[in-house]
Amino acid sequence: MLHREGLILPKSVRHHQPLEPREPLEEVQADFKTITTIPAEPGGKQVNGVECCNFVDAGTSILLSAQVRDDFRAETAFDAVITVMQQYGRPGSFRLDRDPRWIGGQMMRDFPSALLRTLLCLGWSQ
Repeated sequence: MLHREGLILPKSVRHHQPLEPREPLEEVQADFKTITTIPAEPGGKQVNGVECCNFVDAGTSILLSAQVRDDFRAETAFDAVITVMQQYGRPGSFRLDRDPRWIGGQMMRDFPSALLRTLLCLGWSQ
């Protein structure tokens, strides 16, 4: 009855399209991974313990940098991006997930994070 009345819509068919191939260092993808083989320090951060911030070149799938820390937050994530840019230069774009350490709070459109503001100043577009 709910379907008939239009209150429940049928599942839409998703059409996936592959991404266009990228040139080397045109796009860098960054993400945090939890390292579960290293136990967290007693009294330290217990949720993720030790994390690795990976930077991968989307054009070649080559790992550019893997920075391991037990205290990743917005400031240290910013430092990780700056370290990669010092080593490889400014890529055409960064692909980041919605991790608050990258983008700031939920109201990021009104108050973007320091990382996003810096990337915008360097000519990166969202």
